[in-house]
Amino acid sequence: YESIIVDGEGNLVETLAKRDKRDGEDIYLTIDAEIQSQLYDLFAEDKSCSVAMNPKTGEVLALVSTPTYDANDFVLGMPPSKWTALNEDENLPFWNRFKAALCPGSTIKAITAAIALDTGAVSPEDDLGPSGLRWRKDESWGGYYITTTMEYEGPANTRNALKFSDNIYFGKVALQIGADRFSQELINIGFEERIPFEYGLYSSIVSTTETITSEIQLADSGFGQGEILTNPIHLASVYASFLNDGDILQPCLLLGKNPEVWKDNAFSPETASTI
Repeated sequence: YESIIVDGEGNLVETLAKRDKRDGEDIYLTIDAEIQSQLYDLFAEDKSCSVAMNPKTGEVLALVSTPTYDANDFVLGMPPSKWTALNEDENLPFWNRFKAALCPGSTIKAITAAIALDTGAVSPEDDLGPSGLRWRKDESWGGYYITTTMEYEGPANTRNALKFSDNIYFGKVALQIGADRFSQELINIGFEERIPFEYGLYSSIVSTTETITSEIQLADSGFGQGEILTNPIHLASVYASFLNDGDILQPCLLLGKNPEVWKDNAFSPETASTI
């Protein structure tokens, strides 16, 4: 830009400010276009998000939020009717799901298991006993029961609970960890803080009410319900720690950066190996 004063004939009188142009820099992303395209095609009709990450480097290979829209329409112009239809679509195509903090459901179970092993709340082979398809701690829970989808043979230990996605096991484990310890361990692995990533993300949170306020909420949080919310990129980073001796790498979107550890020794190497 250049800001000048000229006289009545257009002659330069004074230059007030000037900055020469600078060409933009080329930016290379870690995104793999083929993986991105494959994931989009698989989930194009679903309300979903997908994250693919190289677990040894933290490089994010794909970020997909579906359903979505054609960004070219904003460049080329769109009729008001299309704009209205996109805004009123109940599937929320404008909502960037991989940026959000979402109910993790069963994806939290590996993390609950890792916290339980690290804190000594259980050992890998501890059998918490059969509970059928529904369970409650005692009558203080009133009519509320934790339910699960299948019964299985063998002990209710870490391996089988993960294998069969046993809600009841992880509810029991969360109770044995305790609300304060469970919350603090989640904070230690990046909950309640800004996720170091080049694209702004919502933080994972332990509870929408700031603290876990009841046994039922604690038990539900152990298997990904309650009020716990996780960001999908954060979740992928934590899962990658099980292949990195318990270190959580910083997720990366810019190509060429050296891998950086975000949370050193988030889990012990023994726990990471077990999970």
